[in-house]
Amino acid sequence: MIKDRAIKELALRYAATRRWYPHMEVEVAPPARVGQRVSLVTDIDVIAVVPDPVLGTQSILFDCKTKAAESGANRSLWLGGLMRHFGAEQAFCVLKKASIESDHRQVAQELGVVLIPEDEFETFAKVSSGKDLTREAAVASIDAWERIAGLKARFPALGPLLTYRAGEFWRMRSSHSGCRRVVANVLETRAEFDPAHVEHEVLFGDLASMFGLSLTALVSSIFRIMLLPASGADFEEAVRMKLYGGREAYEQQNRLFKLVKQSRHGDDFDDDLAPPEWPRFTKLLRQLLDDPNAVMRASLILKECAYGLIAGDRAYLSALAKSDGQAVRFAILMADYFSRATRVPPEFGVRIESRLLALA
Repeated sequence: MIKDRAIKELALRYAATRRWYPHMEVEVAPPARVGQRVSLVTDIDVIAVVPDPVLGTQSILFDCKTKAAESGANRSLWLGGLMRHFGAEQAFCVLKKASIESDHRQVAQELGVVLIPEDEFETFAKVSSGKDLTREAAVASIDAWERIAGLKARFPALGPLLTYRAGEFWRMRSSHSGCRRVVANVLETRAEFDPAHVEHEVLFGDLASMFGLSLTALVSSIFRIMLLPASGADFEEAVRMKLYGGREAYEQQNRLFKLVKQSRHGDDFDDDLAPPEWPRFTKLLRQLLDDPNAVMRASLILKECAYGLIAGDRAYLSALAKSDGQAVRFAILMADYFSRATRVPPEFGVRIESRLLALA
């Protein structure tokens, strides 16, 4: 059972109204653990990814379960550390107390945190959005989030993938390797996806949207350094170096990759290390470079399309699609690549693409 449902739903509705990309209950763990098992440090109630015309995206955190007796200033200091950990630019802390000390608000503001009493949050969200908060977004349905959260108990074999979705993805999202890690994690678990379960379709669509979100950082970076590459070979080489952490790291991993493959397939094997469906991947990147800012908007469309399978089709998805044909096109292209690269049963790709094509 998800706690603090009403406030979390308001945070999701606020993000959806602003057309930010929302995700709920992100697990926080050390980026480089030393223990035998992962020890969770804390969690983030809601994270919203906000489009940035230059950097690609920024992040905003929502803390929705502060105890009434806890000082707003203390909570702000905690949130400030969490913001640094995630590279977030802003945080909202919703307090259960009716009044907040002015000095506490000032301390929080200096840390990039906005302190808001619970009974003022909806008003603040409406005023800062310039409109009433949407009730038509499937991604703001707490019931839908709860059904996906229940997958780990119903389908234990999906547990590692769901754990990755809740934690590691968000620690790696902004790194250029993030997109290939999403593909690798789904590829490893592909046999567990059953098209007979609608929740599996939602999970696949959500992961496709997260793949798109991780592409945003990569595409924005490529756009800033290589808008017009001299040749296709130069473009592919630059992408490889970014995906694998630079030339030295790539060459080392590539040598190991070839040694392993040659030990299995013979010395004639000479393919270079690359994500699955490499020609399709580089073609996808070139297409996304037509409008880098539309990549994140396409990711939101994919997420809304997925959650609509259990929350019901709503006017929000139609409004997104009607106002942004380029993002719909990108969502179709990303879903096509993701379904092929992850090798899930073909029904997953066919169904999500047909839903997206109906919006085009």
